[in-house]
Amino acid sequence: MFIAVGGLAIAGGLLLAMDDPGGLALSAFGVVFAGIGWLIRRKTVPPQGQKAVVIGEDAFSGRRKDGQQANVRRGVVIHVDEDASAAEVAAAKADWARQRFAERPDWIEGRILAESERSGGLHMLAAALWIGFALLTVGASLIWGGVAWLVAAGACGLAAILSGMLVFQLLRRRKFGDNVLVLGQAPLRLGQVLEARVLTQLPHTMVPAEGFQVRLRCQRRWEESTDLGPTTHPTEKRLRVETLWEGEAQAAGVADTSRKGNLNVPVRFAVPGDLPATTLSQLNMGIFWDLRVEAKMPGLDFATRFVIPVLDAGTEVLP
Repeated sequence: MFIAVGGLAIAGGLLLAMDDPGGLALSAFGVVFAGIGWLIRRKTVPPQGQKAVVIGEDAFSGRRKDGQQANVRRGVVIHVDEDASAAEVAAAKADWARQRFAERPDWIEGRILAESERSGGLHMLAAALWIGFALLTVGASLIWGGVAWLVAAGACGLAAILSGMLVFQLLRRRKFGDNVLVLGQAPLRLGQVLEARVLTQLPHTMVPAEGFQVRLRCQRRWEESTDLGPTTHPTEKRLRVETLWEGEAQAAGVADTSRKGNLNVPVRFAVPGDLPATTLSQLNMGIFWDLRVEAKMPGLDFATRFVIPVLDAGTEVLP
């Protein structure tokens, strides 16, 4: 679908460019769409002499936004030799899991970085790129006008949103600093007890009056397609989030004398054994276990989030 849409956008943009050079912007978006389609096809279609194997398959029945039931089946596809034995397939799965886990050294060490710290550089890069692209489209619209103004308006709007989000994150980080979750046991398994502490940069004089609210959630995220009928965009895709389990607790900050009295937030939850394990691919879809710590404070409220690897008993991720 991406390749087809990208091809149509490229062709349409080139035809439009005969009358209006701003059509080249549409062709540029078409190249991006076609490239995404090529990458998806390369990842999902087995090369010659290999077969596809699904890892971490998650099959479930969910209710769509329109009220209809939908059967969803998700998983990560890897490719192995067509004549690979069961033992070789199992070894390939284990190697894949170890590689994904190794992409998160903080998971291996049991000192997990807050998601805001991990993604801060990406947000800054995305905002910078979109601001640069918006400036280019504004320049192009001043020269050619026409459809280029529509592209410029969309680019400027998105650049403004990304910039606002970045400024908010920088203000929060300036006030609260970096936060780290230290696990008592890593990796954590389903059915075990999560015992950990959040190392904050809050001094002991800034203890929240109502304490810290700590939530551990197991969530399933998937993409849903909705039929919009006979329109220019016949389907709409949206990210759905379903909370499978949630635990909540209140915790008081504890002064840590080894860190100049900065506050630690103790965390303890019994993790159920009958829930799905973390999706190690760490895309925006799959099973996520996340821990959120919040507290009401003067000005900006304290809030931090960590993605925790919760594995089943049969997954070996350490060398």
